[in-house]
Amino acid sequence: MQNGSPLQEYASNLILTQPLIRIFFKSGTGIVAKNAQGQVIASRLILHSNVGSAFVAEALACSWAVKTGLELGVTEAIIEGDSLTIIKKCNNMSQDKSEIRAHIQNIQYHSSRFLSIQFKHANREANQLAHRLTVESLRNGEEFYLEGAVPGFARRTMEEEWIREPD
Repeated sequence: MQNGSPLQEYASNLILTQPLIRIFFKSGTGIVAKNAQGQVIASRLILHSNVGSAFVAEALACSWAVKTGLELGVTEAIIEGDSLTIIKKCNNMSQDKSEIRAHIQNIQYHSSRFLSIQFKHANREANQLAHRLTVESLRNGEEFYLEGAVPGFARRTMEEEWIREPD
């Protein structure tokens, strides 16, 4: 428990990476964009309110990762997430009929603007940095967008993650 209320956690790590924590109907999408060398080129946190389900929150997280890549001018991207269902839906070009179809259609529409984009499944442990950004930002209730950096509270996690990255 946190502050006397139950904390439900839903994570979706995307590279442009992001976990998502949901406290009642408030959620956050943390994104960490890295270059081919594993260095952070941008970090971002978007707060969401009135998110109906973890499934919707995961789709929102993926959508924001794609949008962030486009905003950065990235032409080739790998989106990594721990929601296998969302990853499969993003890779499947047939008409989605689930509650998140509008989000999936949005992701697929924007994905067509990349020269190359891949959606891959990854465990949450693959990116503790994005998870840390989301947890701290939800506690503080603050959104941010930083190019070439992460907030001060996450610098050590970023350095540890960069050291662990395979060559």
